[in-house]
Amino acid sequence: MIIKKDLGREHKAKGKLWAKVLEEVDTEEMNGYAFKGEWVTIINPVKDYKEIEDDIEIGKYIVYTSATGSTNHPHTSITIAKVTENGLEDIATFDFNTKIEKKIAVKEIAKIFYNKEEDEELVENLKALLKKYSKEEIIKKLNELA
Repeated sequence: MIIKKDLGREHKAKGKLWAKVLEEVDTEEMNGYAFKGEWVTIINPVKDYKEIEDDIEIGKYIVYTSATGSTNHPHTSITIAKVTENGLEDIATFDFNTKIEKKIAVKEIAKIFYNKEEDEELVENLKALLKKYSKEEIIKKLNELA
């Protein structure tokens, strides 16, 4: 799916603006190097303005930085988002300026990313298990447990 996302004007951020398809989070790193995965294409439709424009598979998670400050007070945020049929859905956004903010963001994004993977795997396993039984058998078992 072709994804487009405004990242803002780079001079209003405290560093480069970037995005990656998230494959792994290394919580030993406390900056952008913590996020392992393929780079997402960033384009410059006009000078100093950045946006994501890339073809990313539905179901993938991405992390991206965005400029959320002003010219006099630059500020960078980092967001974890999921590619869905409806486009890019932001899950959580964190400040990404100081060392402590970066450390917190890396740890929180890791929690979100790994819990989402576990939840999706659990749902798939549950669906496979439920297919083995009829609706009546499931209701009977649940009533026995109650």
